[in-house]
Amino acid sequence: MNMNTLTKSIAIALAIFTGAATTTRGETFPIFADTAGSTVNGKIAKASNKAKTLAISSKSSVFIDFGIHFSGLTANKVASARLTLYLVKVTKPGTLNFSTLNSAFDEGFATATAVNPGVDAPFTNFPIDPTLSHDFIIVDVTDQVKAWLNNPGSEHGLAITGDGGVSAVIASKEGAASGHPAEVEIDVNPSSGPISGSTASFTGAIAGASAILTDTVISNRAYVGTSNGQFISSFAGGFEVKGGNAGSSGIARLVGGGLDAALDLSPFDPGFGNPPATRIRATDDGGFGGHLDFLT
Repeated sequence: MNMNTLTKSIAIALAIFTGAATTTRGETFPIFADTAGSTVNGKIAKASNKAKTLAISSKSSVFIDFGIHFSGLTANKVASARLTLYLVKVTKPGTLNFSTLNSAFDEGFATATAVNPGVDAPFTNFPIDPTLSHDFIIVDVTDQVKAWLNNPGSEHGLAITGDGGVSAVIASKEGAASGHPAEVEIDVNPSSGPISGSTASFTGAIAGASAILTDTVISNRAYVGTSNGQFISSFAGGFEVKGGNAGSSGIARLVGGGLDAALDLSPFDPGFGNPPATRIRATDDGGFGGHLDFLT
């Protein structure tokens, strides 16, 4: 195991070790489709669609697609994304260029060849040499993944092209025995929206024009930033409502389900089913009005 392989192993271990402290979760997307095309005649040979390894050189490009837009993720959920590529063998040094595809490719064509998909200008590159054989390289694809999720019809995959005399081989999805097929790993932000349930829990921040907590106990520290104000529950158990900007209002609203709405005040936990020390309650008078009661 050389240093770069060790680095990836350490990175994976750290991600697992720190998982309990992070507010993101990871999702991995294997290859959905892959093949190689000639840069000499601009065509994909039918045999490349089932090849166990795919060659990258000045004469051969690799095309890979992950079908990420089928996942149901939205771009705002993506914290970061990275392409992990395993180099089965590097025989000549040079540079790998990474580009998005602007047209689709098909693994299932019946003819002997098919035209290569359209390739955009490279968004990044990675220099390699024979010392990286049997090694991983990692490429940031956060912007590309977000763009695909914002416009699902634009996801046709990635092209890996070579220059500078480079010659390398990667494993295809059919050639797992030859190495590790490429994959995209996405760090996903926590879900947003209503939080419901008698024991619901949430880690992280809730941001947006409004935030709704239904049948939910807020413990420790919770922070909700809205366009009009902020709700903060401190470690001591208190909370504060204040305007988000100077001159704005901070409003805390308790809405009943048709009977009453109440604020319970207890200097201690009375336990489930026991009455609070003090209750401020608004009751419905049956005529779109209410009465305010103070109960102890």
